[in-house]
Amino acid sequence: PSIVSQLYQQQYQLTPAKLQDTLQEIQTQRNNVMRVSQSEAAQAMKQKVEQKLNISPSQQQQQQPFNDNGKTNQKIVLEGDEAEEFVRELLNGKSVDQLQRDNVVKQQLPRQVTGGRRESGFFSNFAADKEEESMAEQQKSMPTAQDLEMVMKALQNDPQKTFIPRTTTTGGTEDIPGGYIIRGSLKNKDMTGQELIDTLDSKVLSSLQDKNFQLCYVNDFTRDAIEAEVEGLGDSDPILLLVKKDLSIATSPLIRNTSTSIALISLLLFGIGCFAGNDNIASHLNDLNAVGDTSGVGWFNGKLSELIGPLLVITGMHEVGHYLIVAKDKMKVSPPTLLPFYVLPYLGTNTQLKESPKNTNSLFDFAVCGPFAGIVTSLIFLGVGLQTTLLADPTAMEYYPTLSVDLINYSALGGYVMDMVLGGSEGIITSQDISNVVKVHPYAIAGYIGLMVNCLDLLPLGSTDGGRMSQSIFGRGGHLIVGGAMWTALLASTIFVPHHDVLVGAWVMNNVLQNDCEIPARNEVDGLNVWRAFLGFSMWILAFLTLYPIGTFD
Repeated sequence: PSIVSQLYQQQYQLTPAKLQDTLQEIQTQRNNVMRVSQSEAAQAMKQKVEQKLNISPSQQQQQQPFNDNGKTNQKIVLEGDEAEEFVRELLNGKSVDQLQRDNVVKQQLPRQVTGGRRESGFFSNFAADKEEESMAEQQKSMPTAQDLEMVMKALQNDPQKTFIPRTTTTGGTEDIPGGYIIRGSLKNKDMTGQELIDTLDSKVLSSLQDKNFQLCYVNDFTRDAIEAEVEGLGDSDPILLLVKKDLSIATSPLIRNTSTSIALISLLLFGIGCFAGNDNIASHLNDLNAVGDTSGVGWFNGKLSELIGPLLVITGMHEVGHYLIVAKDKMKVSPPTLLPFYVLPYLGTNTQLKESPKNTNSLFDFAVCGPFAGIVTSLIFLGVGLQTTLLADPTAMEYYPTLSVDLINYSALGGYVMDMVLGGSEGIITSQDISNVVKVHPYAIAGYIGLMVNCLDLLPLGSTDGGRMSQSIFGRGGHLIVGGAMWTALLASTIFVPHHDVLVGAWVMNNVLQNDCEIPARNEVDGLNVWRAFLGFSMWILAFLTLYPIGTFD
């Protein structure tokens, strides 16, 4: 069943039942009845079956090989090599074993590398023809066999023998979705991964720098390497990964602009909702309107800007953190896109890497600096807002926006801080009825929301900032395990966590938006230093405390 499921995910337009029938021909070499539906894809398969039965069009009506239910009236005898060749033809020339190997690679590398479909990706083209066109362009830019030959010659002709590739007969190269793998060994065992990449770029492959491909030095993530590690045979040597340079995703500006526009509208509605919870504001606007005074519009817009402005500042500081690393490491990234959300006004921003970072340190720095800057800014706004609320006189508080107790209970850390600053003891606010609202300064609301949004971005899922951190710390295989555990935990929160809307929403949105691993860095073999790993785990602890809802196990 697992083989059938994997094959079906490869978009061969065949149902699991049909594939299972075909696989049984290979596995058991016995007669089997193939089921064929009336779909267009099934008609093509039907023709192949008729060819195997040697039924000409003139004979079809006489022999009636298919009954009204779409089943064959005759049994198909496919044995040995003939059966395997028939299935290989159905699977576009690939064997079941090769498809399994490709699936492992596609789990480890994102779609902009492998050239696969973005079935559930938000930043994919809506129209099927556009998607096919995009995939065709990706295929054109991928490394070719001629590119591989040029690289192999350059490595073999290197006088210093910096990287000694294996011969083709000993598994030196492997064709994978989106590129090639080159196996070999370092002449100097003490050479770091970064030194290898720098040497290859500056000396060995200097004449190929104008080509649209690059080499990345990564740990072996293929099926053979994983099986060897599981069986206790030791770790495989790192490999050179030949992939294209331009790893950007061709996204329509219309999609990005639509996403940002929806998020901004959601932010505006959230701000209006916070002020709508204060009856004094509605009364004041009604009084002005009753006497024909239109100044209430400008007055309310000013109040609204005190909430929306800080939220945009927090988002901007998040991006500033990213762009500091972009400038330092000369990275290429896409413009940020605001992501719409519910419960919270938005889910933050999506900034995609267009080219490989130079190493995992650079990837980690890019990932962590955005949320770090956003969280620090959020805490500043939260602290200033709560302190201003505490010292404000009743007249000033009369027109403050409100935050519902229900939303405050979504964050253990945020709720605890509000309890201690505004109430002086734990639970003074968070233990109130969830339908109650609390009047606080706009800065406090902006800081609280900004803290949650930035901590959601730290979840180790796919290619979020938290996912990039996880991939940098644990490697690709480890990140898949960590991401799978987080995926399961978020799904389980629907059962065990009372205030789970934010967590479940993040689970859904990240599955749709950023469910792939990040693109490969040029050097993924050299690990992070201790201080970066410590910072990463500290950020995750902060995110856990922030996103842990109050009353989870009450």
